[in-house]
Amino acid sequence: MLSKLSLRNAKRSMRDYLVYLLTMIMVTALMFSFNSMIFSKDVRNMCSQVMILACMLGLATFFIIIIIAWLINYMIRFMMERRSKEFGTYLLLGMKKKTISKVYFRENIILSIVAFAFGIVVGLGLEQFIMTIFFKIMGSSYHIHVEVSVWGLCMTFLCYSVCFLLALLRSRKKIKKMNIADFMKAEKENQSVEEKHMGWTRWLLWLSILYFILFYRYVFFGTYTPLGWISRIAGYVIAIYGTYVGVASWVSWYVTKKGKGMYRGTNVFLLRQFSSKIKTMQFTMGTLSVLFSVALFGCTFAMMFHDYQRKQLPVKFPFDIIIHSEETDEEFLEEQETIEEWGSIQTKLVYRVYSNGTTKMNEDLLSLTNVHGEAYYPYDTYMGISDFNTLRQMIDLAPISLQDDEYAVAIKKGIYNRLNQEQKEKELVCGNKTLHLSAYYTEEFSLDGQNGADYVIVVPDDRIKQMTPMYSQMAVKLEQEAEYGLQEALLAVRKEKIIKKEDAKNDTLETAKDKEEDEEERDYDTFEYGYGSSQVMVYVSNCIVKKDVMIDMRFVMSACTFPLMYIGFVFLCVALTILAVQQLSDSTKYKFRYGVLSKLGLNKRQINQCVFRQLLLYYLCPILISIITSCGIALFASKKFIFYTGVETSTLLYYGVALGVFGGFYIIYFLATYIGFKRNLFLN
Repeated sequence: MLSKLSLRNAKRSMRDYLVYLLTMIMVTALMFSFNSMIFSKDVRNMCSQVMILACMLGLATFFIIIIIAWLINYMIRFMMERRSKEFGTYLLLGMKKKTISKVYFRENIILSIVAFAFGIVVGLGLEQFIMTIFFKIMGSSYHIHVEVSVWGLCMTFLCYSVCFLLALLRSRKKIKKMNIADFMKAEKENQSVEEKHMGWTRWLLWLSILYFILFYRYVFFGTYTPLGWISRIAGYVIAIYGTYVGVASWVSWYVTKKGKGMYRGTNVFLLRQFSSKIKTMQFTMGTLSVLFSVALFGCTFAMMFHDYQRKQLPVKFPFDIIIHSEETDEEFLEEQETIEEWGSIQTKLVYRVYSNGTTKMNEDLLSLTNVHGEAYYPYDTYMGISDFNTLRQMIDLAPISLQDDEYAVAIKKGIYNRLNQEQKEKELVCGNKTLHLSAYYTEEFSLDGQNGADYVIVVPDDRIKQMTPMYSQMAVKLEQEAEYGLQEALLAVRKEKIIKKEDAKNDTLETAKDKEEDEEERDYDTFEYGYGSSQVMVYVSNCIVKKDVMIDMRFVMSACTFPLMYIGFVFLCVALTILAVQQLSDSTKYKFRYGVLSKLGLNKRQINQCVFRQLLLYYLCPILISIITSCGIALFASKKFIFYTGVETSTLLYYGVALGVFGGFYIIYFLATYIGFKRNLFLN
């Protein structure tokens, strides 16, 4: 008997809360598909950086579990309150509270099993879609094949079941504490704000607005510290909740005072409905705005990384292979042999980067970039025009020409845009001769410590002969791309050479054990200085193989992009589900009220317009507040991202795309709610 009752109630819940069921299916599908990526053999075999993706997706799953647990707990409590009279009737008929909690427990278990089962089926298809996109971004091909990841399935089931069981156990405990009177009045219990508190709570709106102004002042002009960011973000979240308390108080005050326009059209009906709803849902509405803000941030940052990956990454590493050595007489013979074992060399150049004993260029750039002095070499970096032109031809750029009294500068485009006119036209003293600027060249030229840090000054060859070599470089252009792994092989060669040279100079290590321990402590693949000012996306290594680095960088960036989109989409769906379920569940209660409006003379078209305006007001409230409070942070982050990476795009693009994507989902949920609301009112 109890099983039949549980099954009947579960079927009814699936019909009444279809939006919630569909959301849980989609969340389960997303969780399963991304968890499967963590344990995918195809992903592990693609790149050595797979642990970064696993860590990022694991971190994203942690935050998603928290919000899913909140959603499940909210919905189970919401459904229990909506059915409180039913449970009270069961008590009146003699059913024990233990039996009622068992029935409710079973029907929610049935609901969760259905959502989980359908979610896994959908997840299998979604996994193939995500994997196809992932491999395409990585520049590899992926052959669709359905393979159930046991570990991914277990991880999804564990996360899913823990969220449901905790919420069900909490509701079960609450049912056992309630009596018939509690059940009968549970549906009417809310978070209503007493009128006597309206005076001071109205001030919370202005205090929240003041905090947002101070917050943005800190964002744009403040000095950033980890503790400062944490405290201000916490205040930002609190201010969002305070905004809703203030808005609820002002709307209630306006309705009570019968403000202008109160009795125009159906305004009195809509404002009273909205006033009642926002007063009883202040905390929920604040939480929804926080979720919308997080979702918008996640999508905005994901768009940043994707745009960088699409525009900048293909040109970030112009040379097929470039190797750095601090030795000024390095010929890279062992490295050449290793390269030839992996592929054919089309063109190569072994060359030196020089110094003139001056630091004028470094000083100018340090004042612009605000980085530590170690970001640049001890002296300004120079290169002869013949080496410069050979390197340009290797990356399909036209050679340049210089007069005897001229010099040129290869510089990062973002740095060049910050130079003032005086810096762009200054003369250069080289030995006993003054050189005039010929031109700046802003094409990508491996300026992250290889061919200089952020810049390299190009002078005639007769001038470079008077300077002192600082370090050696070898650039290689291959006949065709080598297989992934060449960079690791070259780094091993470099490490072995450095060990031999250092041990030859220093014979103080007495035992093999001492040498082995010393080798483990050494870092053979870093720049002590001269790594440049790039802060958002930078890859610093003594040996760079374009194909290997591109795969690693794409992997790392995808490890940021995919979790951010994952979090944003889940948070958006959770927030929209709460909005939709709240209104659809109240539609039966509104049936009587709209029936009264019909008897007062409103026709079907006018009532439909009233429904549309009511839902629009309810839907716009949380999203508008989240847009107003989040746009400044997103635009500031976009501006800084463009500034430091050199991506050429509009500051509004990333946030605009995020709004467009979320706006599409918002419209879909709104229309679904509107249609369902009208159907429940029998007004179609």
